[in-house]
Amino acid sequence: MRPVGSTKSISVDIRVVSATHRNLERAMAARDFRENLYYRLNVLALEIPSLKHLLDCSMHCLFIH
Repeated sequence: MRPVGSTKSISVDIRVVSATHRNLERAMAARDFRENLYYRLNVLALEIPSLKHLLDCSMHCLFIH
């Protein structure tokens, strides 16, 4: 990357963590999200259940225990 105002490029090593509630496959089909950006960000996808689902499971487990 090249810092603003500089003429020299420097190497960087970064990681990006992102989250969304939107369906990105649908957004790509509607051309609302760039396909190349999706594939760059989607190296490791984590599917995390909603808090509501986790609370329902926790309460169920408590009753069983």
